[in-house]
Amino acid sequence: MKFGILVAIFAITLVSCQSNNELEDRVDELTKKIESLETANENKFKPGLGTLMNAIQTHHLKLWKAGINENWELANFELHELEERFVDVEIYHVNSSNIKSVKMIYPQLEELEEVVKEKNKIAFIKEYELLTATCNSCHQINEHPFIKIAVPIKNDENQVFTF
Repeated sequence: MKFGILVAIFAITLVSCQSNNELEDRVDELTKKIESLETANENKFKPGLGTLMNAIQTHHLKLWKAGINENWELANFELHELEERFVDVEIYHVNSSNIKSVKMIYPQLEELEEVVKEKNKIAFIKEYELLTATCNSCHQINEHPFIKIAVPIKNDENQVFTF
């Protein structure tokens, strides 16, 4: 009987050791996967600030065209695209000194959203001009005064390229 108890204890010990080894192997495997994912995350595509600003400029122009033509559904869509690109700027360039005042744009986007909901073309023009001025103020603060955004009155240009 004592021998049977000893065999049982030995079997239990052997099984528990094997389980510990399997557990350690699984922990090692998961650790390697985590490290691999962290490396992949560090190397994933990160759009440059210029790329995001070009997208913002495009949505700025499309917002104007939609609002001035009273296509309020498209104007609302473009407003949300603008907001998403500014959020992207904050996410992808969180430590950049070039975005230190980007949050100043959000209140103006909210004002524009209200006039788009009201479908008020006159108020839209005023708020759009204020949005454009806010963009230029941000460029000034971030030491890029040479980047001047404009209301695209002629030739579909929403940037000033002359001195």
